[in-house]
Formats: sequence, C-alpha cells, structure tokens
Amino acid sequence: MKRIFSNTGFWGLNVLLGLFISAMSFTSCDDNDSNENSPITVTKVYLEDASSSVTDREVVYARLGQLIRLEGSGFTGLKQVYVNGYSTYFNPVFLSDNSLFISISRETPVVDVDVVDKNKIRLVKSALEYVYDFDIRDAAPSVTRISHTLPQAGEVITIYGKGLVGVNKITFPGDIVVTSDITSDEDGKFCTVVVPEGITESGAVFVEGANGGAYSPSYFNFKKRAAARFRRGE
Repeated sequence: MKRIFSNTGFWGLNVLLGLFISAMSFTSCDDNDSNENSPITVTKVYLEDASSSVTDREVVYARLGQLIRLEGSGFTGLKQVYVNGYSTYFNPVFLSDNSLFISISRETPVVDVDVVDKNKIRLVKSALEYVYDFDIRDAAPSVTRISHTLPQAGEVITIYGKGLVGVNKITFPGDIVVTSDITSDEDGKFCTVVVPEGITESGAVFVEGANGGAYSPSYFNFKKRAAARFRRGE
C-alpha cells in the first residue's frame, strides 16, 4: 500500500507541476501579447548630462552624440528605434514600460533627410509603431571670422565657422534680417550672404541654421576701429 500511495503521490505532484508550468507559460504568452499590442505614448524628453548641474532636464531638441530619456508608456516589447530614419541602438537592460534611454548616434543624418523622417523618433514593436516629433541637431554651431567686416550693400561676404549647416537666417547689427541669398557649405565650414541695405550700426552677426544659432565676434561694420587703425598707419 505504501508503494502504491507513494507512486500515486509522485504522479500527482508531477501533474500539478505540469499544470503550474503550463499556466505560467500561458500567462507569459498573454503578457507578451499584451506588451506587443499596448499603445506607445511619449510625453516628455529629457537630456541626460552627468556634467551638468541638472543631470536630467526636459528638452525640446537634442544633438548628435547626446543621451536622451523618453518618458511615456508602452515601451515594453520595443523592437527597433529610428531617429531621423537612422536605426538607433537602445539598451534593453535600461528599458521599462515608462522610460527609454536612447543614445543619438553621431552618424544620424540631420540635413540630407527625407521629409517623412526629419526630426522624428520612430518606435517600433512587432504589432505597431509610434512616431514622435522631436528636433535633432548636429553639434552647436560657431562663427570664427567674417571675410569682410566693412562691406558695401550688395557685396557677398563669407562667414566662417563650424556647424554652419542649413543656414536660413542671418541677423546683422541693428536687427536687419536676411532670409534669402544665403548659401551653406555641406560640411558646415562656411556660409555666404549678400549684404543688405541700411546697416548703420556695428556689432555681432547672428547666424541661424539647422544646428541652432551662433554669434560672430562683435566687430562687423566697426568703422571707429578701422578709422583708428588708419590713423595709426596700420
């Protein structure tokens, strides 16, 4: 009798264990299906910057090479991330349903981008995807010098620097704005512009483009300095 009871108990335990594993498997499948089908939302984007006094601050744009954190819901089950149409790596270890860390690759295009992909983060699951509008920029621009600081109206000047990509607006001293007759170097090393009429003040030139804005040194149209140099015979 003991042996019969023992065998019966053994097989009963195996059956219960099997049922438990099956139930867990079904639950796991249900959870996976739920994760795959749960909608994605992005509510805010934060810049992760360990060198800043505010290491996790909300932003409206990010630059190549920066680490950002998306806050929202439905991130569990994420398969792929595209930034400006470029396949972007994300670490699933740091992924939760409400938080997603993305390192924006320096190879991400910012100028030659299809309009459908430009300034967009696309999150893809097996069953659905979500597109979030977000400004992606190259490194911050800078202006180092201007080819001619005392030009006449109608002359073409060259503004040199870095990150001067897609320049579409240049503001001269006295708030004189130019949005046409501007050309930009593909590598962002310079841009050219036709000098407008009516510049009477001196100061810095403000250049705006795809990567943001930058001021030149404050000597454009600085006639007093030129006159002083002339008197000194320089």
